[in-house]
Amino acid sequence: MSNEVTKTITDENQFTDWISPKKNLTPGLPAKRLNFSIKDNSTKILISVQRTFDAGVTTYDVPTTAWNEKTYDEDTEQYITDKEECVQYRVGCKTSGFTSGSCTVRLGA
Repeated sequence: MSNEVTKTITDENQFTDWISPKKNLTPGLPAKRLNFSIKDNSTKILISVQRTFDAGVTTYDVPTTAWNEKTYDEDTEQYITDKEECVQYRVGCKTSGFTSGSCTVRLGA
């Protein structure tokens, strides 16, 4: 299994492949961790992070603390922590989130 997935977004409905978070080996931090990056998003493409528990059959948008869909429209460097065993993530542009141009997204475990 790959430790990294990337995708150059040039249209709507484009996502990285699914990837599982890697177990965090830092003492005191039991969750798994996944880093994500959005680069060169100068045209404000709306990027969504999604997760699945059944290999992509059912997808869920990763929400903010207010349980609303979180989209990113600028360059971003963040990480996701998760305690679930069978979870996978992907990042990309959903329907109606594309304006013009391109950006590169990455998830790394």
